Amino acid sequence: MFDGITGTRHPEEGAKRPSRRMHGADPVGLIVSPAERQQALSALLAAVMALFVASGYPPLARWRRRLRAAAIIVFLVALAAALAEVGFWLAGAQP
Repeated sequence: MFDGITGTRHPEEGAKRPSRRMHGADPVGLIVSPAERQQALSALLAAVMALFVASGYPPLARWRRRLRAAAIIVFLVALAAALAEVGFWLAGAQP
């Protein structure tokens, strides 16, 4: 039904309203923005630095090997995530 103004249309009685969901939106919230990915990588690298610093702290001398091993493992995870992101970028795909 038109109301006299060109191009203005009112929905008929009982017509289906358009969905409020955005097309392409993730309903579960699993899509991560590039800024959030960068923050996650920064947090992983900060954890690596904290573990290496803690491994040199004298009161934690008995945990030194475990702290360094944890730092190396966390660094390798951050490196793999960064390389995967670069690979997706080079391929032109969105992770």
